[in-house]
Amino acid sequence: LRFFYLPYGPGACIMLWYIIRSAQKLHCLFKSALPVQNEDVYSLYEKCLKQCGTKREIRLMASAFIRTPVSFGVFCPCVILPTELLSENDRKELKYILLHEIQHCSVVTTPLLDHESVLHRYWFNPAVWYAWKKMRQDRELACDASVLGILREDCYREYGSALLKHASKISILYSMTTGFAGNGKQMKKRILGIVTYHRETKSTRMK
Repeated sequence: LRFFYLPYGPGACIMLWYIIRSAQKLHCLFKSALPVQNEDVYSLYEKCLKQCGTKREIRLMASAFIRTPVSFGVFCPCVILPTELLSENDRKELKYILLHEIQHCSVVTTPLLDHESVLHRYWFNPAVWYAWKKMRQDRELACDASVLGILREDCYREYGSALLKHASKISILYSMTTGFAGNGKQMKKRILGIVTYHRETKSTRMK
């Protein structure tokens, strides 16, 4: 028992410091973000909200300190876009990004998978780290499937291209946020999921 509890305290303190540091960064990111004033972008955002069928109030903001879109928040969800993305003319790509981030925010229980207190308490357990990592990956796949479910089949390739384009950018992601892009291995799984995607039928939904 001594051997077990001796390293537990320092490890838990390190994890607690990591959580506090992530929360501080997230707070600074939120403070630096401004509401999107571009009428065209906001009009597109409202159309995406209707297309997703969500009734939650999700704020749309922009920040110059990120290069890939992020979303966070359980009770007051928020989507933050890079300011450089607002000046681009490719509105189709922006639409796919907004649809993906809205899917993250539309489900209240989704951010609970990132609850850092689990890792804080069980940092010594490899199974917890593996499960936490897999849940994050599966959540991205589920969001991709949700977006594909409301798009036409001829839009799947464009959605995959948008993923690959933003995966090549350096992203500043925080542990308590969800982002549009990911690492190479995860992106490969997501692209394969898009290629092999089939609309869900009643039988598969029952299974």
